[in-house]
Amino acid sequence: MVRLLLLLLAGSLCAQSQAQYDEHIQRFEGYRSQPYVLNNRAHVGWGHLIVGDPARYRNLSRADHLTIYRSDFNTAYRAAIAEIPSFYSHPTEVRVLIVGLAFNLGQRGLRDFVRFRVALARHDYLSAARELRDSKWSRQVGRNRSQSYIQTLTSAAFVIPFTP
Repeated sequence: MVRLLLLLLAGSLCAQSQAQYDEHIQRFEGYRSQPYVLNNRAHVGWGHLIVGDPARYRNLSRADHLTIYRSDFNTAYRAAIAEIPSFYSHPTEVRVLIVGLAFNLGQRGLRDFVRFRVALARHDYLSAARELRDSKWSRQVGRNRSQSYIQTLTSAAFVIPFTP
């Protein structure tokens, strides 16, 4: 019963902060209305990985791209919850970062960040930041995104939780 209540509450928190997730992901993914190639893979919209013929993604409306984004976001959110069992115990900005990683890397990519996930399980944000900083991911996504994620985790490390 308590677990069900926590899941319902968590779902409502997600709905309340949907704009935070969207702003974060869309900021770092950027938007392209036509298919483009990145790392030898075709993408469109906000970083959607195209499987199959990229031609079928030409001339889609922004509303179509938003529908694709919503589906990708939901997949990333579920992946974040599946791979980070402590997901709901983290501050909002850390949850947003985790979903951003899942959106960028996919569930398998997030799963492969073993030491990062262990650090999160311990709420050791400084170690989690070091794992991101020293990763191949950090070198691939560029300084803007990686520095933002590292700063978010470092800041979270120094927040003292309020307990009445």
